[in-house]
Amino acid sequence: MQSPSKLNTGTAPLFLDASVVINLVASNYMEGIILALERPIVVPESVCTEFKRHPRDGSSSKQVIEALTTRGRIRIGEMSDSQFETFLRLTGHPPPDDLGDGEAATLACADGIGSAAIDDRKALRIAARDFPDQTLYSSLDLFCAEQVLSGLGRSVVAQAVYDSI
Repeated sequence: MQSPSKLNTGTAPLFLDASVVINLVASNYMEGIILALERPIVVPESVCTEFKRHPRDGSSSKQVIEALTTRGRIRIGEMSDSQFETFLRLTGHPPPDDLGDGEAATLACADGIGSAAIDDRKALRIAARDFPDQTLYSSLDLFCAEQVLSGLGRSVVAQAVYDSI
């Protein structure tokens, strides 16, 4: 049975938005999923600021991010000057075309460098309009990527998806 995910193998960095980080942390399998994906995972600094509490127990998210960073599982992404200009443009659009800091940072950092994982429909709409060549994924694409399904097993992935909602 083929994976329902559109995420394929690759070496380009994958930039995660806060909603994706929250879903992965809530699943209790974030590290295993990241290891199975076998690609650089970057969490923009603005996303770290948005992700304040562990979705399961309410503890500080700082420990989760620090542990994954220390073990080399994720990298915290800082914006270059040109990425920051893109970020400002995305957050400064008048409603309903403005984005929050996390989505804007994720798209700005990924532009031309890698792909982005975002669940927010508004951000996906704006990304399709402003970044037509950008490859976009959802949390479910990460959970259901073939390498994750084969690495963790379908029953573990099913439990991870259940726990993330």
